[in-house]
Amino acid sequence: MTVMSGEPPRVRLDCAATAGGLGRVLQAATGMLADAGLIRLAGPDEPAEVVHTVGEVAPWRGPGTAHRVHTVDRVVLRRRGLAVTAGWAHRQRRFAGGAGTWLVHGRMAAQVLVGAGVVDGDRVHGLPLVAPPGPPAGKLDRSSVRDRLGIAPGVVLVVGADHGPGQSVPGWAETIGRLHRTDVVVMRHEPGGSLAFDELLLAADLFVAAGLALTACNPGAAAVAAGVPVIAATTDSAAELVRFGRTGFVVPPHPAAIAAGVRASLDGVLPRGAPRPPRQRIEALLHPVARGLLSGYHRALATRRAPAARSRP
Repeated sequence: MTVMSGEPPRVRLDCAATAGGLGRVLQAATGMLADAGLIRLAGPDEPAEVVHTVGEVAPWRGPGTAHRVHTVDRVVLRRRGLAVTAGWAHRQRRFAGGAGTWLVHGRMAAQVLVGAGVVDGDRVHGLPLVAPPGPPAGKLDRSSVRDRLGIAPGVVLVVGADHGPGQSVPGWAETIGRLHRTDVVVMRHEPGGSLAFDELLLAADLFVAAGLALTACNPGAAAVAAGVPVIAATTDSAAELVRFGRTGFVVPPHPAAIAAGVRASLDGVLPRGAPRPPRQRIEALLHPVARGLLSGYHRALATRRAPAARSRP
């Protein structure tokens, strides 16, 4: 990593409550930078050269100045096509007012934001998609996890993530069920559910990324990192990580299209390999995120200083 001369910049990270897993990943990445002496972390009431807001953090202009950096946690799309709603675009401009640098995870999200006029392209700094954080790495065994889930030998486990009401392609799991394949079981991970995502992913033979928003912290990124084939809707950020016909398929955001992708995989169109333990690969993804953050902070410091932004008490 390239380090600017002088004292490391003091950075304050301000995450919206809705940032969830992305906030935890960025906290870990900034902690890594601080441990390496590349930045200094500032507390909520401490001065900072860089104020990094994540998600829809309501800003106010306090005394003093700082370089404002903003991370978009998700890009909410219209029901059809890769386009944002006018209301969402207006809200983002309001929340990110004064931000000279926008940190955007994923190429598709950056293209949609710039294309919609939410932010100028010269203010966008690209970062890789991140996988949801999980528990510390443990000695998970695929066979024992599948036994505990009741997945018989020879049965294909299709796993997907529930993004919340209206946030996933409706009916995708039920449509796969209507393939009438006795050798297929579909399981959906729900936040706060009894099934740990890491364990489901370790047991999975196929992952369905059916999101209707471009999320910076994406379960499909974990599947790709784990070597699990992915059927991704075009409205899910994971689509940009899929190597079509080799690591999965990219399909329209329609349940029948997702089911067709699953059927093609079951018919042997995709090469199959043994998935790797997810946490081994996901932890490695933290390093490029940290490098991207440091580059973004240096870029912000090199631009004209903007008023500081802090979250409301």
